[in-house]
Amino acid sequence: MNGPIAGLAVVVLLAGCSAERAPSTDTAGRYPDYVTAMLDEAHASGRASESQLAILEQSAKIGTVTWSDYRDAVTATLNCFDQAGIPYIGPAESVEQDVQMLTYAAQTGVLIEQSTSSGDIPPDTEVHISASPDSGPPESNNPVDALAEECRQANSQYVEAAWEAQPSSLATQDAFFKQKLPALVACAQKNELAVDESAPVREMLAGLVAQGELGRQCLHDSGISAF
Repeated sequence: MNGPIAGLAVVVLLAGCSAERAPSTDTAGRYPDYVTAMLDEAHASGRASESQLAILEQSAKIGTVTWSDYRDAVTATLNCFDQAGIPYIGPAESVEQDVQMLTYAAQTGVLIEQSTSSGDIPPDTEVHISASPDSGPPESNNPVDALAEECRQANSQYVEAAWEAQPSSLATQDAFFKQKLPALVACAQKNELAVDESAPVREMLAGLVAQGELGRQCLHDSGISAF
């Protein structure tokens, strides 16, 4: 990027993974407890919509988030953007580390009086990537940033996190990670980083990240963007 357009920022809201909060594939049986804890957090926030709470309650019972519920939650967030006059792009179906996702972006530096359709993000616009759907609002003094995050927290934040943290998504990601291991291990050995090939794959990734920039670069170079 040559430089951001003055006064305009974009928050790209992508489903992501929190290593501390998401259950691993080894403890997938605890997923309903994970969703129940998330449901409690959503209730405590006082901001989650009834529709989002209902999806979480159903997911805790059946042990999964359906694509239909996930899509409905994201659509509710975009409807909230429309009502607030926040232009956006998406949603677009994409595959992130072999997991099907819906991605969207809110142009949060400016409000429009009436949003009739999503628009393209101008070139050279500053883009902020959220670390994960449960990572909280971006650090910004822009009131429109906060408004966009309120829409997301009310309608889809917790469902997005539950979608990626469900056992089927984690198992798909783990298979993806294992495909990347030869390149990852080669990078680690080339850079004289400690790598325990006998450890569970996510522990191995965490161990490399803990070794600093070189470890993170090895993940990036082998095609792993989050875990």
